[in-house]
Amino acid sequence: MVTAVKGERVDGLRLRSRRGPSHRFNIFVLTSHPSSPERWLLEMDRLVEGVEARPFASRQEAHSAWWREFWERSWIHASRPARVGATDAAGAALGAQPDGAAYVSQMYHLQRFITACAGRGAYPIKFNGSLFTVPPADGKGDADYRRWGRAIGGRTRAFLTSAFARVAIRT
Repeated sequence: MVTAVKGERVDGLRLRSRRGPSHRFNIFVLTSHPSSPERWLLEMDRLVEGVEARPFASRQEAHSAWWREFWERSWIHASRPARVGATDAAGAALGAQPDGAAYVSQMYHLQRFITACAGRGAYPIKFNGSLFTVPPADGKGDADYRRWGRAIGGRTRAFLTSAFARVAIRT
């Protein structure tokens, strides 16, 4: 569920906020398998009430502290030393060269972020696509549909658990 402070509901899929220098959207996520859509909405209303019972500044500080602690507990920064005076076969200066090590480091941090976003709930991380899935480019099908069996999900969760346990132990 998404709410907008000083926003208005346009329809079932869109919110509109007033013009201004800043906006606040609240995103609420409820992972459950209720007996009916009405039950899910009731549970979501309770979740929103519980969250909003705490002042926004307090929630924002707790959120910021969680991410600060997350990024400070381990890190890997890889880069290639700059190649000063590099030239091609004809002797012309090459200029800036892509830094493959820095790219690997960037992708590592992106994966850590995605895993952290997906792993904060009560359930295991979705093994295939996680939180950030999009519909196929042709617009046909469901962004969450996969043809892979259950066994792959279990093996992937086991791998992620053991891989991140090793990382946590070494940091």
